[in-house]
Amino acid sequence: MNFGSPFLEYKIDHRLEQQRYADDLTIIVETEIVRHDSGSTKKSSFSFSSNEFVEDEYSLNKEKLYYFLTEAGIDEDNDAQFMINDMILSFCDLPFLKNKRFRGVWEVFLYVRFPSNEKSTSTSTSSVTSCVTLA
Repeated sequence: MNFGSPFLEYKIDHRLEQQRYADDLTIIVETEIVRHDSGSTKKSSFSFSSNEFVEDEYSLNKEKLYYFLTEAGIDEDNDAQFMINDMILSFCDLPFLKNKRFRGVWEVFLYVRFPSNEKSTSTSTSSVTSCVTLA
């Protein structure tokens, strides 16, 4: 997937854990943004209900996630919104979620890497992987 920022790379991993005694499905988004040019790493965590994450067009937590990404430098050509949409689509594609009674935690790990300032011919890339744990 190519975005406006030609050297931005990101990866979405996720892990689904069923918990019988949970009230609902909670979504936790863990972010890690690495800037090789400055040697800095920014991390943050955001929590959502499944309804808030997928169906609510506006939510305070989505806004906080979006601003965290843009303040970290992911703002060219709406890359931050593309990443959020990618996470939502990954969630919607999970076959276990067709069962509305699924309870537990879906952890999403968003890794974003800004390469060093050295000249490179690579383009932006993205990937999605998953792990499912059933209790």
